[in-house]
Amino acid sequence: MSLILKHASPVLVIAALLFTQQTTVPTLDKVDYDVYSTVIRSLSPNLRNSPFLIKTHTELVAPAKLITLQHLPEDARTDFLEKNRQSVTLQEQFSLPVAYHLTNEDKVGGYGFLVIGLSRIGFNRAKDKALVYITYNLDTMDGQNAKERFFVVNKAGDQWVVQGTVGVIKRIIE
Repeated sequence: MSLILKHASPVLVIAALLFTQQTTVPTLDKVDYDVYSTVIRSLSPNLRNSPFLIKTHTELVAPAKLITLQHLPEDARTDFLEKNRQSVTLQEQFSLPVAYHLTNEDKVGGYGFLVIGLSRIGFNRAKDKALVYITYNLDTMDGQNAKERFFVVNKAGDQWVVQGTVGVIKRIIE
């Protein structure tokens, strides 16, 4: 092998090494989509009854936004931070009472569509508590309707229930 590498071009060696490295692409399962669906259904009725779009890829959350949340186990917080180092592609597997579509766009031209962005979900070891970050913006021309929230979700029997939310406050520094 060393004889072959001595005579191979550096580009071919690097390409061969990259090809042989195994990279796993994170995927989501039914539990993830159940939690996402629970969170979206918990939005205020005037938001969730509008036509809406869900961003195709999960949003990456800066660790600085994650504050200490009551009733959230440390392992769920750790899982959340670990998973949100990498985005994942969402599929149309949400269980929602209204029509939705996936989009690559943050804004769709001020037509009044609700645009929802979701983080990856952090679970505790028992997988009965979850943390998810959501952004939602009623896409109006002035762009003044953006909201960001953390949702703590618990499993009660075979259903997920929102235990609480924490808004993200943005400070304008002049």
